[in-house]
Amino acid sequence: MLWIVVLMSLLLAVYAHYRLPQHAAKKTTLWPTRIFLIVLGLGVGWALSARYFPMTEGSDKLAMFLLGFGIAHFPSACVLFLKYWRDKTT
Repeated sequence: MLWIVVLMSLLLAVYAHYRLPQHAAKKTTLWPTRIFLIVLGLGVGWALSARYFPMTEGSDKLAMFLLGFGIAHFPSACVLFLKYWRDKTT
């Protein structure tokens, strides 16, 4: 069950990075934004796996790391989806 949630959260990260080029204000801001999201995801993943769930081991620790990485992309994925939806309906 944990791995299903992890895969769904990683889909958020994929979606955010997929939609980012269509909504970047300037093309020069695309890579800094991607780097920021990746570093943020790494930080949240590390915090979730090492600080909040230190008792996990093996594949569960990896799952918690990937879950944190995906969850860090949730706000940007939501904003990019809403922008896509707004542009599609107008």
